[in-house]
Amino acid sequence: MDTITTIFQWSLLAVLSASIASSNGQCDDCDSITQTIESLEIDVERRYEAMLIDEQGLFDSPDPDHRSWEGHVQKYLSVQSELRTQIALAKSKGCHVSQSAEDWSVEPPPRRPFSG
Repeated sequence: MDTITTIFQWSLLAVLSASIASSNGQCDDCDSITQTIESLEIDVERRYEAMLIDEQGLFDSPDPDHRSWEGHVQKYLSVQSELRTQIALAKSKGCHVSQSAEDWSVEPPPRRPFSG
């Protein structure tokens, strides 16, 4: 086999490999986007649980340092909105999105803390 044939075969193999990778629906950005989604999902879940516990008692009486239940709700919704944005980006690029992330992206904030 001559050098030109070998180079052609390797080039063809590279093109086919790239084609197979793109047909699997994964782009180069998927790892980064998935990590962002996982981080946002954890943040939403953590905020949800913190609101259920309400250690600071903000549901019944706002903190004098301007912290409030409504502030928690607004931040929850803001992070959740960013989660939905990243999920849409992931889907547009063919990246896998976990069902858990999908679920947390639409879970409404708690109406009130858990009262035991």
